[in-house]
Amino acid sequence: MGIKTRLIIAFSSIILIPILVMAVLMFLYSERLEEADHMADQTLLKMMNEVRTEVFRHAAYIEDRNEFYTRIEPLLNEYEIDLMIRGEGEEELFHSRLFIEDEWSAGIIPDLNQLDFQVMLDTGEVWTVLVKGQTMGTEPFHTLNQALSLLLFIIGCGLLTLFCLIIGWTWYISRTVVIPLKQIYQATEEIREGNFDYPLPYGKKDEIGRFISGFNMMRHYLKQSIDKQQEYEQNRKALVASISHELRTPLASIKGYVEGLQDDIARDEETKRKYLNVIETKTNQLDHLIEDLFEFSKINVEQMSVKKEVVNSRKLFTRILYAVQLDLKEKQFTLEVKGQQIPSEYIAVDQARIEQVMSNLIYNSLKYGADQTEVSFDVDEETDQLVVQVQDNGYGIASGDLPHVFDRFFRGEHSKSGDNGGTGLGLAISKSIIQAHNGQIHVDSQVGKGSYFTFTLPLWEIEDNGKEIE
Repeated sequence: MGIKTRLIIAFSSIILIPILVMAVLMFLYSERLEEADHMADQTLLKMMNEVRTEVFRHAAYIEDRNEFYTRIEPLLNEYEIDLMIRGEGEEELFHSRLFIEDEWSAGIIPDLNQLDFQVMLDTGEVWTVLVKGQTMGTEPFHTLNQALSLLLFIIGCGLLTLFCLIIGWTWYISRTVVIPLKQIYQATEEIREGNFDYPLPYGKKDEIGRFISGFNMMRHYLKQSIDKQQEYEQNRKALVASISHELRTPLASIKGYVEGLQDDIARDEETKRKYLNVIETKTNQLDHLIEDLFEFSKINVEQMSVKKEVVNSRKLFTRILYAVQLDLKEKQFTLEVKGQQIPSEYIAVDQARIEQVMSNLIYNSLKYGADQTEVSFDVDEETDQLVVQVQDNGYGIASGDLPHVFDRFFRGEHSKSGDNGGTGLGLAISKSIIQAHNGQIHVDSQVGKGSYFTFTLPLWEIEDNGKEIE
């Protein structure tokens, strides 16, 4: 139930429920009032008839007031009334104790509990008889007073109901609107102080609930954004430190050998060739560093493009391994395919990216002291995935370093101390590429025995061969 609906119900109930309460009470007591009025009318009519009869019977004794009073006294006591009798000339013929001539003549006697009627005598004379109740609670004069009391009681019940409704709705609206708004204000203060873990619990699905849900979502995304910004800042600092460290060594080597060539230190062709080979090696090292940094920058801003196309796995990996073998031909390094030949399956991949992964894994084994690497392939029929494993006989990775192998800028101790150190981005880039292909990659290693990296690539249905995928 929304806030607008609740407010409409609140204001409507504050107006309608007191009216309804008064109407119900009025209905419940109306029959009693009607019955009381009927009984009062009957009693009044009976009293008037009896008074008329008694006055008519004892009219001859009117001259002697004491005698007249004595004769009608039982009737006065029965109904607890007093009389005043006036003649045709408005002269007072008789009055009992409640009627005082001066007050009556002055017109100050209240008429709420009195009535008057006429009596015609045998002589044709007409007397006016005024009757007044002795007490306010005496029938038949208390009916109007009873009705007024009941009306005041009903109005009082309506006002009490109105007061209770105002208190109840004020408490409810304060609990469901004002208190959540105070909590939101407190949450904004916490966020301003940098506390993004301040939750706002609210279970209702109204405007406040939707606002708090959006507020919590904003707080969550803001926290993620701040965390990501801090991560980017840390990566930037690590990148600057890595660049300043990793580029210094090859640049210094290149500069030294170039100066040696310029100063004619290398006089024979053999020495010049060695100098140029070193310069070429260091230049290639710089090229790999810059390529890693470029790929990392694209991963960092989530702009790595992967253009997939369906290819045959045997043709793809045969070409990749052949190119790597040519590149490592002059090094004391052996690369071979273990077990059966490469499976002939269809996979949807970005060929350049997969070649980048294979190169990273193989050159990584060379960097960590391996002189032999074996690559094996298998097909997992349960998951419909191609499984590729690269195993080397290098230094191995310490158990404490294994959880961090694929972290950005992470480098093992051997890589840090060697001449072939890198930025620590190669395996992080490889993991991002494999995940972009909906695959997985992990590593197992033992110190002194080597490491083996395993990654998977989903198979492509053969009937979809040739379809290009973005």
